[in-house]
Amino acid sequence: KMIEDVLSGVGGNGTANYVPKWTDSDTLGDSSIYDNGSVGISTASPGAKLHVYDTAGGGDQVLIENTHSAAADAPDVVLYRNSSSPANSDDLGIIRFRGKNDGTDTGYGENKVIYADIEAEITSVVSGSEGGTLKLYTQNNGTSASRITITGDKVGIGVSTPSVGLE
Repeated sequence: KMIEDVLSGVGGNGTANYVPKWTDSDTLGDSSIYDNGSVGISTASPGAKLHVYDTAGGGDQVLIENTHSAAADAPDVVLYRNSSSPANSDDLGIIRFRGKNDGTDTGYGENKVIYADIEAEITSVVSGSEGGTLKLYTQNNGTSASRITITGDKVGIGVSTPSVGLE
């Protein structure tokens, strides 16, 4: 249906899979949000379920703000693994810091490098005895490795399985 058939006085036309936006007081047009099962903001070719693309540089690309006055009500970002069969060693979430190196990209992304990761993992799924590990990975001479590991009440620097409070 045309928008004019549904809303009297409203005009415009959009393109399939684009979320419409108002271009003036009574006309709809395409927005920069594209939806084809994945959502792209400022890109028609999202490379993930949510892909925010910007060429302007500077400033924040994602901002989560909470103005509630309670001290415990800060903005939250939650990575939730909802597995029907949770197991020890399951990854809970990864924050990945990726960039390009100075090599030649022949179209297969071979110069894309993960320079650092923050990874959370389950160490025990036993109810009442749950345990988790947080690992910080960095690249060094082309090799990624866990540089800091926090597991339970132990911290390892350069040690992936610390056995004492600080190792």
